[in-house]
Amino acid sequence: MNKFETLADIGTTEQIGRIKRLNVGIVVKVEDASFLHIGGSPTPLTDKKAPIFMIGDQPAIPASSFKGAFRNKVEAYLIEHQDEIKTIFRVEDAKCLMPCIPASKPTAAEKSFLTNKAVYREKNCEVKVDENTIKFPNSGICPVCYLFGANGIMGFLRIPNFLPITKGLSKLEQTQIGIDRKTGTARHGAIVRGDQVLPGTKFVGKLEILLNDGNFEFGVPRKIGENNKQVLDTWLNNTEIEDLNEIQIKIIDNLILRPLKELDRLGGQKSKGAGKVKITVGAPP
Repeated sequence: MNKFETLADIGTTEQIGRIKRLNVGIVVKVEDASFLHIGGSPTPLTDKKAPIFMIGDQPAIPASSFKGAFRNKVEAYLIEHQDEIKTIFRVEDAKCLMPCIPASKPTAAEKSFLTNKAVYREKNCEVKVDENTIKFPNSGICPVCYLFGANGIMGFLRIPNFLPITKGLSKLEQTQIGIDRKTGTARHGAIVRGDQVLPGTKFVGKLEILLNDGNFEFGVPRKIGENNKQVLDTWLNNTEIEDLNEIQIKIIDNLILRPLKELDRLGGQKSKGAGKVKITVGAPP
């Protein structure tokens, strides 16, 4: 049973032309005795992978870092609660709910996940147009790609950058020294300096859930091809007779908010205690 009765219980709705979205406010707090590493690049336009970059003199959580961690959490939640979600959405074939590895050329680490065919799909979700033929997986687009997008088709979630709301000092210089294992002393030239975000620092952002993206409606299985005969989102097939508001709330509650509240790590340097965060949902967007 949903704990929300209307979308207004979750966030604020806005409509511009045919585009209608639900904004859900989020606060990310760096946990005590932890920190977030700030990458060496001054902008998010390089391939530097760190949970924080700088906008002027302010640290910020880039949308890409948050989205990657969030997507991974949704995948894990879907796998762990597959039977429950199957019942909620009255899915007949569990294969429709299996997440994919969202890469046409998976890394060695990602390929290791694909060996368990009972957990992940063998191939990534994508929509291809070959002359007059539209091709996509037999089991349809997985629920994770429904939210975050897949090759050839957009998802229903948008995630901007997160900006700090904590007043005062929010970062300090981080110095690391590499140790020579043989001598037990500092290695020559092994001092690395950077910055880190302090424990207790809070960042505010939002999730934008497209209730209508101008072409498709959130909660309604997307149909494409000639006369809209091909169904992309087969896991939603048995929900069309239900109230749309109820279906939208079910998706948001079970596949977005619950995994989101379980998200407790961002970025790397976990062995050093970095990346521990607490997510609060419902703050003003």
